[in-house]
Amino acid sequence: MTEQTKTLSLAINGYWHAGTGLSAGSESDAMVDKTEQGLPILSGRTLKGLLRDALYRAEQWGWFADMVIPESSNVDTASTTVNLESTAVIPAQERHPVLRHGAGIYETLLFGSHPQAKKADRQAGLLRVGNATLRKEESDWLTAKPEHQQHLYSQLFSTAIDEDGNAKDHSLRAIEVTLPMCLTAKIALVPKTEQHQKWLADTALTAQLWQALAQSLTLIDHIGASKNRGLGEVVIQMQDTEEQAA
Repeated sequence: MTEQTKTLSLAINGYWHAGTGLSAGSESDAMVDKTEQGLPILSGRTLKGLLRDALYRAEQWGWFADMVIPESSNVDTASTTVNLESTAVIPAQERHPVLRHGAGIYETLLFGSHPQAKKADRQAGLLRVGNATLRKEESDWLTAKPEHQQHLYSQLFSTAIDEDGNAKDHSLRAIEVTLPMCLTAKIALVPKTEQHQKWLADTALTAQLWQALAQSLTLIDHIGASKNRGLGEVVIQMQDTEEQAA
């Protein structure tokens, strides 16, 4: 069973700062992450963390309480709908007892066992998340015309205020921010073990995994640093890779 892919589209509606921990001396106290070509990027590792946190919250809040993982042999593979009158369903915990440990069922399947799970019970997740970058056409154009890349970035300044309302000495801080834009990232269900192969062969199961992930995206409304200061407002949607490419 080969991997199954989707595309995430990130519509970033304001300035955003995906930092590197590096500064540029007196020019900026915090620089944003960039590709080797100098273009904006949100790392797959950061994006995966956001996805996991969103799915975790959705699952803990009972968003998927009515979803059960059906026995693949009793599911019409042409449809993700289960006929409850003729199909026996088994709670996910009983069908996959290894998933009882750690986080929720869908979080474990997609992202792997919770870090606090016992070592003997740990398992890898199915989901692979790529970097979020500009679309190829935009990236190619900006790479060919690097003189325009400077317009993708700006700086924001802040300073600390004392109790009298005056700026504190030496408190001026500048951070680099990226302008609003749309990014895309490829995500995939990738089999790493024999058990993963079996799960990916279960059409109903993979449909539920994608459904759970798609529903959780509404919980991600900001990316990057300084979210509480209004940076990084985002809307994330999931599409079939073929649809995105078209």
